[in-house]
Amino acid sequence: MATKMKSKYDKYWGDIEKMNKLMYMDTVLDPNSKLIGVKIALVDIYGEKDAQPLFQKIKCAYDLSEEYRRVFALPVVIDENGVTSNSRATSSTVDSSTLMNLVTDRVKQRSGSQHFSRSEFDRYLDEERGDEEEKDGLTWWKLNSLRFSVVACMARDILVIPI
Repeated sequence: MATKMKSKYDKYWGDIEKMNKLMYMDTVLDPNSKLIGVKIALVDIYGEKDAQPLFQKIKCAYDLSEEYRRVFALPVVIDENGVTSNSRATSSTVDSSTLMNLVTDRVKQRSGSQHFSRSEFDRYLDEERGDEEEKDGLTWWKLNSLRFSVVACMARDILVIPI
């Protein structure tokens, strides 16, 4: 029985070169672990020396997030008045606070604000990790899907894969 267990371990976790990188994406998309959780796990399993090059390969999550951004990002629409909006914003009336927010956002964009130059995936990773009391990552994604819409699409597609 131990031999059978060892062969299954080697098949799924033993050789990172052969392993499907989506196995680690579950940890990256867990708001309690994120990318630091993957790094800790790699160091624990493979040791400090071997973990560093492996961790660089796991950073394919950035490539995946960029692909999702290209597919799922909302197109930005600029009307004849120069007001920037997403295609989902279809309200015909704009109150003064919404207009002020749009102006503020455009000023930040033009001034090269770091918030707009960083990807949504980077903002997700840099945000404080979730509360330890909130163990349910799916609930966290449900509550935060508007803030991280593209990363939430990644989570929706990846977290349903049975491991």
